[in-house]
Amino acid sequence: MDTTIGRIYTIHPNQKNDEQWNNALADATLSESSSKLRELFAIIIVFCQPSEPQSLWEQFRNDFCEDILHTERTRLNDLQFTFSDEIFNRGLIEIEDKVVCLSEKYLTELGMNSPVRNENASDPFEFSILRSYDNNRLQEFVE
Repeated sequence: MDTTIGRIYTIHPNQKNDEQWNNALADATLSESSSKLRELFAIIIVFCQPSEPQSLWEQFRNDFCEDILHTERTRLNDLQFTFSDEIFNRGLIEIEDKVVCLSEKYLTELGMNSPVRNENASDPFEFSILRSYDNNRLQEFVE
């Protein structure tokens, strides 16, 4: 049974090599935003379990992080600013956050390198739990 992701990406979950995931991501880069590409990648690595997800990341990381680069160029007012390890790390953090929400697993559990989170970055699973609380209702309860 095939699963359709978005409008045009059909993926068969039992595919043994990563060519299908490569093709799906390559097709998506033509029309989708970086955030949608990160979401598609998270879905692929969680539900389709490619054999080499790290290789797919390395092949498409520029596409996954284009919006992050654009944001930094705007923030720094520097159009010459290029991709860096920090840009890629931020992309990986966003992907890992999506993966944790989908599967409660971290990238290392799915065959990928883990992003480096600084001491200010909270655990994505804990963060999703914190966001689920209605702060106004809690405040009313406390009062």
